[in-house]
Amino acid sequence: AASAAASVEAAAATAANRRERISSNKSATASAAEAAAAVADSATAAKRSETLRKLADLKRESRFEGIKLKQVQQATSKVETSVEEAQHRQHELQQQLVHSEALAELLADGT
Repeated sequence: AASAAASVEAAAATAANRRERISSNKSATASAAEAAAAVADSATAAKRSETLRKLADLKRESRFEGIKLKQVQQATSKVETSVEEAQHRQHELQQQLVHSEALAELLADGT
């Protein structure tokens, strides 16, 4: 009977030991899962932060390109205006030349 009781106690101790290991393993597994989730959250946050930074950079570049485009358009407009003014002035000078040549002919005919 004593031997049977000792066997039962040994079996109970073994079972208690096994339950303790299982509980410990479950706890370790849960801790590892929590750590993995924290790492994943951190990686997601870092990726989001990087994406937002890139987006801000693109917006800045876009604004800068928009400003450059406006400057080019303004410069183009000024050049076009200058060309028109130069063409108008050239036309005026050609008319003056024609009048001067005609006047020179009249003066030459008169002498």
